[in-house]
Amino acid sequence: MQSYQLPSWVWPLAVIGATALVFWRGDRELRISLGVMVAAWLLSIKAYVYGHDLQQGIFLIDTLVFAWFLWLALHSQRFWPLFAAAFSMLMVMTHIIKAVIPSLDAWTYLSVGILFSYMTLGALAAGAYFTQPVATPSAETLPQPLPAHPVRAAMPAAARQQSPATLGPATTAANTRRRRTTRPVPEPA
Repeated sequence: MQSYQLPSWVWPLAVIGATALVFWRGDRELRISLGVMVAAWLLSIKAYVYGHDLQQGIFLIDTLVFAWFLWLALHSQRFWPLFAAAFSMLMVMTHIIKAVIPSLDAWTYLSVGILFSYMTLGALAAGAYFTQPVATPSAETLPQPLPAHPVRAAMPAAARQQSPATLGPATTAANTRRRRTTRPVPEPA
């Protein structure tokens, strides 16, 4: 079987595209998450050890990335952290499977990890694309006062401003008596 490797410029180009999209349309959660992804990528370059064994440094980095996305998925009201956490969990599971099955092919182990990295980045890009941009409030977007109610608008201004507390005890007592007389009175047994 012949294997295919993506050119080395594809991942940086994907990160640059996701960064542009996140900073154009994303919110604070997306920007922090993108920072976590970029930091994990740069740390993974330093932690990578050439060979067919378990990548323990990358396993630790991916576990921390998963912990971030899991926390965010549990505390956010958006949809994309769920997908990012799921893909990060699959990356961590890939490391666990490599630890349990050491004879797992190195190409499969690394390729699956790279695939889930792309999918996690795609979840961030989709979250940025589907997030409504935050607009700065202007005079047109601020809530306007409601129009006056037709009955209240016809009342004199002094009557509109009176509340039951300012009407006085005589008026309040008359209203209470009126309400009492309209209720059905239970008959004695």
